[in-house]
Amino acid sequence: MRNIFQQRGMQDVEEITLIASLEDRIETMLGQVLPDLASFALVDFPKHDNVGDSAIWLGEVAYLAARGVRPSYVCTFGDYVAEELRRTVPEGPILIHGGGNFGDIWPAHQAFRETLLAQFPDRQIIQLPQSLHFGSEEALKRTAAAIERHGKFHLFVRDRRSYEIAVNNFDCPVELCPDSALYLGPLARPVKPSTDLFCLMRTDRERNEASAAAVDFPPEAVIGDWVRLRRHARTLNKVSSMPLNPFLSAMERKYQFFNALANCQLRRGAQLLSSGRFVLTDRLHAHIIALLLQIPHVVLDNSYGKVSGFAEQWTSASKLVHVAKDLPGAFAIYRAVKQDNWSQQAAKVA
Repeated sequence: MRNIFQQRGMQDVEEITLIASLEDRIETMLGQVLPDLASFALVDFPKHDNVGDSAIWLGEVAYLAARGVRPSYVCTFGDYVAEELRRTVPEGPILIHGGGNFGDIWPAHQAFRETLLAQFPDRQIIQLPQSLHFGSEEALKRTAAAIERHGKFHLFVRDRRSYEIAVNNFDCPVELCPDSALYLGPLARPVKPSTDLFCLMRTDRERNEASAAAVDFPPEAVIGDWVRLRRHARTLNKVSSMPLNPFLSAMERKYQFFNALANCQLRRGAQLLSSGRFVLTDRLHAHIIALLLQIPHVVLDNSYGKVSGFAEQWTSASKLVHVAKDLPGAFAIYRAVKQDNWSQQAAKVA
């Protein structure tokens, strides 16, 4: 699963070392909780157009593949059937796909999580690395009560802020762990840069006012987002038309389909980011994928601080990563990096 794209000839040793250390952290943290995975479920596949969630899924799959195991049951929150899960995985843990939907911003996913807790009180349920956010005290208390009633819930979080929310409110083990997408390891750019600055900016409910401010972007900037429903529909149609092994079980074919769809999504996101020699973004996984692609970039926060919190916790040591408080600050960093690169190239010529 690693090195999905053709490897580059040259890679920065410091960046590779940082990524490897984060992979090791994932292996250590998850391995302590999941010593035996003979039979298990992996639920809440992200069958939508957010590339970041596909990258997380593929990182989770890469981790499982490295252990020589694969889930016996997979589903989206929309096609989940409790009886099917219970029949397919009569015993063993339930792993919930990681990401940033733990809380009340994305209520459908949270409702699914709480449904699992209610329907499987006898199982260990493990939430893979998430960011937490609750705007409602009532929603926070409801989740805390569901976790307490269950008694066998284990929560991995991606940042210190989420950790503090969890340990102060939930009666369950809580662990700090890097985002699973980092387990993909270093990637090579699938396309050559075509512009100096590519800006991948949120257009959804997590968009920050600092990112939405009326500020003139540099004239060379190309601005976009990877959440595009029409494009996702085309990807779905493309993957759905791919031949699947008829000798596999229906659940194995479903898992194969999920992985193929996630790979198409990741490639699409990597192509967008690779179009820029420098990237500006307020999406956490644009930051993570840019790091794996070794693209210099500047990050802005989302609406509740998960991007800066994650970078501060895990990735700020990278010389490719810059954090800005607002768009003017981000543009200043971009211009400084661009000028420095020009100066280095001029020195080489001289």
